[in-house]
Amino acid sequence: MKGTVLVRNSVRSPSVLNASRVPIPGRSTSSTSERAGRETTWPLTTSRAGRVYSAMTSIGENTDRYSYGQCRTVGRPTCPYDTFRIIDREGKECPANVPGELSVKGPGVFSGYYRAPEENQQVFDREGFFRTGDQVMMDDAGDIILTGRIKDIIVRGGENISPVEMENLIIAHPDVVVAAVVGMPDPVMGERACAYIQTRGGIEIDLEEMTAFLKDRGASVLQCPERVELIDEMPVTGAKGLIDKKVLLADIRERVLGEKGD
Repeated sequence: MKGTVLVRNSVRSPSVLNASRVPIPGRSTSSTSERAGRETTWPLTTSRAGRVYSAMTSIGENTDRYSYGQCRTVGRPTCPYDTFRIIDREGKECPANVPGELSVKGPGVFSGYYRAPEENQQVFDREGFFRTGDQVMMDDAGDIILTGRIKDIIVRGGENISPVEMENLIIAHPDVVVAAVVGMPDPVMGERACAYIQTRGGIEIDLEEMTAFLKDRGASVLQCPERVELIDEMPVTGAKGLIDKKVLLADIRERVLGEKGD
């Protein structure tokens, strides 16, 4: 959501602003709330295979406890009768602040895909929990933090790296418009993180500068990219306008293979 749109158009009448399909950075949620001049909520509306099945979580009306940093959460279950589980790869529940896959069950969740038994068997477990494919974690306050999609996770030497977490740190840089992090092939680590960055006015930002910026903000080694590629404009997917990471993945793989050939 661009700030210029909020300046040009009045948004003081709506009481709720909904966001879905992609995580919204804390910088955007807090600035949007300030411009709107009222309480806003940022629910997690999850979809799979292009089909939205539920507005599952919401910050709710009591937004006083959500500071700039806490705007990164999507709140708590909307339906009080829904059950949320965050599970690891072995199907065990994750403790607080440990990421895993979000599984949900209850009246707020759809009952299955229409006439698609094979697909339903893949996404529902034996207890009837729907495996969303979203990687999340629950903080100490009980709020859900969306950290990305399971399929997008970068595995570097056995360590899982969340592209979304890294992207949110990168776009805090004042000269960055948008960032997209993808895994690039590496013969030693398996994958390393490459950040595609679109800057304001084509300003040059190299890996050294970005790493220094992130470390100044307390980023760990696994939260810093190991390569930066500047891009004039991000590729997007059709009418949805989402960043097309498949294009970026193909690009970095081609670049890496080309460098090996040299």
